Amino acid sequence: MVVNFAVPDDGVGTMSPLPLMDGQVIGYVKDDNGNPLPSADSDATVYLVSSLPYFPRKMGVYTDDNARFTFMPRTEESSYRRVIPRAPFTLQATMPRNAFQATSPVVVGSFGAGDSMAVQDVIFSNTGRITATVTLSDGTPVTGSTVYARVATCLTCDRTPYFTEGSGGTYREGFFMPGDYRVYAELAVPQAISSGGSRFIVSAPVTVVAGQDNALTVAAPPLGSIGGTVKDLAGNAVASNYVRVTSTTNSSFSRYLYTYSGTNGGANGTFVFQQLPADTYVVEINDKSVSGVKYRYNITLGAGEAVSRDFSYTLYGRITGKVSYKTAGYYPTYVTIRLIDPATGQEVTSVSTGSSDTFTSGRFAMPTAAGAQYEARVSLSYYISSGSKVVTASKVVPIFTSNDQLIDFGTLALPVDRGNVTVNLQNTSGAAFNKGVSVEIWEPDGTVLKSNSFSGSYTFSDIYSGQTTLTVRATYAGATYETSVTFIANGTAQATIQIPVFDATLNGTLYAGDGTTPLAYANYSIVRADGSNAPCNSYYSYYYGWQYYYSCSTSGDGSFTTTAFPVRDGESLKIAVSRSDIETVEYPFTYPAGTTSLTITPRLPVFVVRGNVQRADSSAVSGGSVTIVVTDPVTPDTYYTSGGYILGDGSFAVFGTRTGAFTLTAQTVLGVSGAVTGQVADLMVPVSGLVVTLDQAGTVTGTVTRDGTAVANTEVIVTVPDYGMSQSYWTNFAGEFSAVDVPFAAFTVTAATSFGSGTIYSNTAAGELTLGNPTAQVQLVFTLNPGSAYGTVRDVQGYPVADRSVYITRVSDDYSYYAYTDGGGYYEVPGLSPGAYFADSSGSYNDGDFVGSATGTLADGGTLLLDITIKPGVYLGWAEFDRPDAWSAYAIARGGGIRSWWDTDGLYNSPYYYFHTLYDDVTEYDYYTRYAAIDDVGQFETTPVVIGGKIYSRKIYTPPDNGFLRYVEIIQNPGTTDVTVAPYVDGYLEYPYNGSWSYIVDPVAGGNSYVIEKAASDQYMPQVAMVMQGVNLPEAPLPVSVVTSAASVTNAQWSWPVTIPAGSSACIMHYVITATPTDANIETKAKALRDLTEPYALTGLSAADRACIKNFIVPQE
Repeated sequence: MVVNFAVPDDGVGTMSPLPLMDGQVIGYVKDDNGNPLPSADSDATVYLVSSLPYFPRKMGVYTDDNARFTFMPRTEESSYRRVIPRAPFTLQATMPRNAFQATSPVVVGSFGAGDSMAVQDVIFSNTGRITATVTLSDGTPVTGSTVYARVATCLTCDRTPYFTEGSGGTYREGFFMPGDYRVYAELAVPQAISSGGSRFIVSAPVTVVAGQDNALTVAAPPLGSIGGTVKDLAGNAVASNYVRVTSTTNSSFSRYLYTYSGTNGGANGTFVFQQLPADTYVVEINDKSVSGVKYRYNITLGAGEAVSRDFSYTLYGRITGKVSYKTAGYYPTYVTIRLIDPATGQEVTSVSTGSSDTFTSGRFAMPTAAGAQYEARVSLSYYISSGSKVVTASKVVPIFTSNDQLIDFGTLALPVDRGNVTVNLQNTSGAAFNKGVSVEIWEPDGTVLKSNSFSGSYTFSDIYSGQTTLTVRATYAGATYETSVTFIANGTAQATIQIPVFDATLNGTLYAGDGTTPLAYANYSIVRADGSNAPCNSYYSYYYGWQYYYSCSTSGDGSFTTTAFPVRDGESLKIAVSRSDIETVEYPFTYPAGTTSLTITPRLPVFVVRGNVQRADSSAVSGGSVTIVVTDPVTPDTYYTSGGYILGDGSFAVFGTRTGAFTLTAQTVLGVSGAVTGQVADLMVPVSGLVVTLDQAGTVTGTVTRDGTAVANTEVIVTVPDYGMSQSYWTNFAGEFSAVDVPFAAFTVTAATSFGSGTIYSNTAAGELTLGNPTAQVQLVFTLNPGSAYGTVRDVQGYPVADRSVYITRVSDDYSYYAYTDGGGYYEVPGLSPGAYFADSSGSYNDGDFVGSATGTLADGGTLLLDITIKPGVYLGWAEFDRPDAWSAYAIARGGGIRSWWDTDGLYNSPYYYFHTLYDDVTEYDYYTRYAAIDDVGQFETTPVVIGGKIYSRKIYTPPDNGFLRYVEIIQNPGTTDVTVAPYVDGYLEYPYNGSWSYIVDPVAGGNSYVIEKAASDQYMPQVAMVMQGVNLPEAPLPVSVVTSAASVTNAQWSWPVTIPAGSSACIMHYVITATPTDANIETKAKALRDLTEPYALTGLSAADRACIKNFIVPQE
């Protein structure tokens, strides 16, 4: 029975069912006149939104070429179609018009009863149409034109689509949003033989009104024509001759054609360009018989004028000549000589000199106008300091007297020469000036030809100038120095400028106005007369507004010393001083001539107000701030504020730069305050002896504990909410704290400590101090949450170690958590799941390497204490078993493997490339372990590492004579079930210089207990023996698998499968021996280790170690 809804008796609800989802909507997009949009514009987008609230998504489709749109229902065959409910809907269309977008009004549609299809058109009733009639000036319609519109407010924006041409020169387009437009018509170029080129564009404005056909006439101005007959030198008409006409005011307006041949519509050699607007044109005619020769005629055409004339060939020829700089004898290369028509300024032809100074032009025709001559012009562009400059040389081209004539018309001499100027900067003694100087090369008219900043000497190359004398100007440290230099064409001129500046330093002590109080940690700068800064140091500077600014500061005793900076003899300088509590004050001084070090001890116009802060019982207050407010004596509403701090003995000193009456307020860190008044009459006279007595206040004391144990060096935060103040205090070794000068008000106290896992807070204690109850005592307790691992890291003396990293690893999946200790050496990691954990705090500490770890099991819902004691160790990778008599024979790498080394005596090489790398199945132990402890006999014990649910560590030992290296692999199984593992040792021997490694004793000969290898042909490579297990093992001996490369024994690997009971450990012991190449006793040494008869074979092993070893029969102590 349903009890939380009102269900009708018949079980049928009264809510109307959802409509069917198979709707289809079709229609047309039409303009304001009800006509479908033209196929050329069939790119409208129609959007449909259902009124059903469950289907509010906007759906869109494009119209087809017939302006039709269709919203189809989704079917299995057409998954891209839409789900359209049979419910009322809205439609809206958008039409991109390039320059703008037209958006139709929203129309509402619906489905008829029982109908799955709805028909609804979208009409752009909010737009209008434009009908443009394009005519000539006499009203003649122009057909074949290209017509479009642009929005009047943005004539450079995109155009609309092209209008559709109708009859009688009419053009129409729709879907214009109301507003102002300009209609453009590109008139069709009248048909001619092989013609082409620019169209003439006319335009007219129109204002579009929605729902109307907005008509306008776009009429061309009176247009004219240029035509005639092309004739050769003999006066014969030339058919099929190329002719081009180009506007001189608009070079992009150009047309071309070919003359009639007499059989294709016109008289032989004739042509005509029609519909040309009034302008000045160049008619250019190609010579059919000579490639590249063109005849140019300048024609001025009036409005509606028809120009017709003969256009005859003229004489043509070439010119040759040379180009040089102003001074003859040398020349620029790869310059271009242009032939210019002075009447129009247009280029006729051009030629380049290439790498020589001589040029010869191609063939060109003489001007056609009577008395006209072309001009040959060469220009040279070169860089100057402010950009570039262009100089020009020109000559008039002589008139040709015969056809195809070559005329030498001499030299085009540029008005400049090219040369170099070397500027040498010197100090007053004539030595090179080694500071950066800004140098410029000037012409007499003020043009800066070159500029650069440098020290010593610099050559300005490729200077172009037509002047004989140039000015060299150097600017340094705000001063300018000049000299003149005679410019040498095609040579290098020398200029020397002496900079009368030397390096100097400034030092001293800055004092307040009393002359005895130093201004500690004040910012200062050295200011020159022009406002620029001298570099008071070499480090702190910033660049702003084309100027370097240097920031320097005094030391704690107010003293300062600048680095060397450039100074002129007798230069006037200022030292500008500021501080957070001092407005900028200046001290002017003159740097004496003839000195390089100056000491100043200026008294600056800064007042000092001194005093003490005490409680009502006259005891000194330690800590807090002092604020002084000085009232301007002229404008009492203006105040100047400064401040300082209360020192440990209760004294204070505040500074400022204003005179007047003041109020000085002292306040403790928790808001207890007191005030006195006084007067600063003279900035140079101190105000001393002030005593500020604070309002009465109280004391809050207490203890901080965790599990009943005092928590030392932890933060305690006292907060006074009414004052908005908080202050931190710290517990002593007994976990006690005391907060004094607490205001009479409500307070809260909490303790906090931070680890890598976050910040942990104690409980919060609250109370209130009053005049009648001025003290309070609280107890703060850190509560340990279930599922937490915690502990304290201490050194070997038992002192806690703060800020120490601790890694807590869950043994089951090798997942590690990170924490670091607080001020009391404590760490905590909450939120752990039950299981075995390993904590490690090995690493660097106090400029040394230390190791320390702990292991334990966290019970479900319990906590796990993992205290760690760190003791001195070594960083593996740099550890060596050094002995007084020789370089170590065994250098230990990360993880305890043997790394290569070098014998300083040069008697033998290291046989080890990398060796004795320990693996747990496939995981490399060496990768994880980096630190090891050292016991009393010099044995290394690496920090444990969690791999695959086990805890691995290694003990490594060599006796005093370096006779062997012993490994004990310790594998702990902290789990609750037995595990079987196959740890193995792997590594490579170093490749010998000569020969290769080979077995002296192979695994079979060594009884699967030891092997011996030797580089037979290398007299400097030691022999190596490896002892893997003992003999006479119990009935079920631990098997050893020895694997070596088939091609070489440089790679050796052996493993020991072993089963480790739950909560127990297994140990594997093995040895490595390094002996000289000629040592015949190496096998005897190997057997002694196999049999454990070597005196040092078991040195340093504890009883637990001996009992743990599985692959030797180890006697117990």
